[in-house]
Amino acid sequence: GYSGIGKTEYTFWTAKRNAELWNKVCYVSLELPKEDMIHRICTARAWVSKWEFQTNNFTDTQREIMDAKYDELISLSDRLAIVEPKDHSLEQVIQTIRNYYDFGVRLFYIDNLDKVTLASAGNDENKRHWDITSKLQDLKNELHICIVLIHHSSKKAKWTMSDVPSGLEGMRGSQKIVDNCTNCFEIFRDMSWDDPLEHNVTRLFQVKDTSGWPKGMCKLVFDHWEYKEFIKEEQEAKVMKMQSDNKDKPF
Repeated sequence: GYSGIGKTEYTFWTAKRNAELWNKVCYVSLELPKEDMIHRICTARAWVSKWEFQTNNFTDTQREIMDAKYDELISLSDRLAIVEPKDHSLEQVIQTIRNYYDFGVRLFYIDNLDKVTLASAGNDENKRHWDITSKLQDLKNELHICIVLIHHSSKKAKWTMSDVPSGLEGMRGSQKIVDNCTNCFEIFRDMSWDDPLEHNVTRLFQVKDTSGWPKGMCKLVFDHWEYKEFIKEEQEAKVMKMQSDNKDKPF
């Protein structure tokens, strides 16, 4: 997905939901330290901005929400591990996966491909992408595990060009990334205000399935920091209520 579209939020939500269903999960965070990731989740859940948190400018209710979210994440720590490898090399990432595999983990997330380093590739990004995804594919086949590797779509020349999904052709880097994956999904969110019904609706596209089954798409809404199925009638009712509440306001 595009930068800032919500890849980390969505994938971590799916990781948490799996942990709630007693599937052991390891989330390898190469972008954010564990503390920062938990902090962001807790403050976002309570709608507390960075400035409000730093200045202690939030309500008791917001504090209770942050505390409750923190307690919820800690309660899942025996099933949901957020890991920061000591370095970002592919060798260290693979060793981390093997270590957690020995503890019964079969579902792994890596956030994200561009943060994984591979000295043997030098400055050749295409070779680095090729080698990393190939070795992860071999590891997946060897251990019979699921590895969710997060990656970016290419940046568009204009922001207005990012109001449509990028598709397979819009993935940043080598075609070998696509070749080496079993399934490929794109997370897309319409950030425009053209259609209030579709605004900020997250769409998950399956753009590749090695098994050859018909590819699909689902729509999700982010409601109280939980992803829920998009139901047109419910969204229409919300939009109508919002428009009704605002019709008498001068601005």
